[in-house]
Amino acid sequence: MARASARVVDRRAWGGSRELVQRAVQRGRMCELLAGRTGQHCDSGSHFLVGLFSLLDALSGMPMPELLDAMELAPALREALVLRAGPYAPALVLVEAYEQAAWETVAQLARLSGRSAAEVGACYIQSLAWTRRRLLSLAAA
Repeated sequence: MARASARVVDRRAWGGSRELVQRAVQRGRMCELLAGRTGQHCDSGSHFLVGLFSLLDALSGMPMPELLDAMELAPALREALVLRAGPYAPALVLVEAYEQAAWETVAQLARLSGRSAAEVGACYIQSLAWTRRRLLSLAAA
C-alpha cells in the first residue's frame, strides 16, 4: 500500500513537469546514441547523464551551478552542463539545436562530428521511441 501511495505522490509532484521530465530522458538517450556513433573516447553512459541532467535547472528552478555544487560529478560532466564545453558538450549542443529546429546548425554540427543530419534525425526518432517505452513501463509499475 505504501508503494501505491508513493506513486500517487510522485505523479502529483511531477505532474506539471511531465513533458520536461520526458524531454530530459529523451535528451539523455539521444546524447547516448550520438556518442555511440562516433569514435569518441567518452563513454555513452556519461553522455546519457549529461543529457538527462541538462534540464535539472528547469525542473528544479535552481541555477545549474548551484545544483551541481551538491553533486560529485566529474569535471568534464560539469563543464558540459554549465559551459557547454568539453568532450560531452558536442552531443548535447547538437541535441539542443535539433530540439530548436535549428537545421543549419544541426547540419553543421553533424558534419563536424562525422555524421549526416539524417543520422541525427534517426537518433531523435530512436530516442523518442525508447523514452516512450521506458516511461510507459514506469507508469505501469
